[in-house]
Amino acid sequence: MTGFPHLFSPIQLGRITIRNRVVVSSHGASESFRNTGASPDAYIEYLRRRAANAGLVIVQPVWSEPGATIPEETVHRHAALGEAVRAEGAAIILQIAHLGVFARTDADLRRGPLPGFQSSQSAMGETAHAMTDAEIEAMIESYRRSAEMAAAAGLDGVEIHGAHGYLVQQSMTPSFNSRDDRWGKDRTLFARRVLAAARKAIGPDRILSYRTPTDDLRSPEDGGIGAPGLSRSSKS
Repeated sequence: MTGFPHLFSPIQLGRITIRNRVVVSSHGASESFRNTGASPDAYIEYLRRRAANAGLVIVQPVWSEPGATIPEETVHRHAALGEAVRAEGAAIILQIAHLGVFARTDADLRRGPLPGFQSSQSAMGETAHAMTDAEIEAMIESYRRSAEMAAAAGLDGVEIHGAHGYLVQQSMTPSFNSRDDRWGKDRTLFARRVLAAARKAIGPDRILSYRTPTDDLRSPEDGGIGAPGLSRSSKS
């Protein structure tokens, strides 16, 4: 194909061969798949069809919640999804995310207050509290357990969602993280800890992906810390 000579050629990611560079990116498509009391069949068929010509399929996100139980049925339906996608020749990984400040609690009264890295307010007017050190560690553990679930289901890896203003990105921008403790002095720390926890959970042979925007590479005058600032933070 003119302009994209490698689009349909394979690429090696560790020990996994992806047959081409066509990726079905993660996108919300089925609440019934997340609901263990509903049938997962429609979403499995939805992704199976899209896997027919793709090299990699990224499953819609699971929302990591500290302390939440991951039902065995969740593992089973992700395993069935993986089998269907791989039968079409594509690799499959699971996206893991938390909305942080941009979540909502009004739909589920059992949920605790919104977690953030500082006291912030969402666009809907809901206040998020600044997580304690222990709460941040519990959040990292929730990402790890979700990654562990993906490995238990036999998927080819996971993608950590670090974009769209969600929790991981919130940790990296001064607009949502002006803490004076270790999580604020090194704004890359939370993301690096989440990635390390996910890698430990899935092992060395599965794919570990990180979805990231360019927002935090902007200058401090534009709400970011700039590439030099990120480099300095990661060495703190």
